[in-house]
Amino acid sequence: MKKILILFILLSFKGYSAKIDFNDPNFKSKLLLEKVAKDINEKYIIIDQNNDKEIDENEAEKIFYLDISNSKI
Repeated sequence: MKKILILFILLSFKGYSAKIDFNDPNFKSKLLLEKVAKDINEKYIIIDQNNDKEIDENEAEKIFYLDISNSKI
């Protein structure tokens, strides 16, 4: 019974990704815009892929390049 419970707990966390907290709201706002981030293939990507206005660890891991120039951050 304990093995089943442990397996259930582990499976319930599958796909869980922690939200990233930003101290600078201007920085977060910039990251939520289009044409800011590129992936490893140098293609523009939208960071907030699930459109929840938050950036989680899974979304952040896909970023290879950020252009935040002219942002006054």
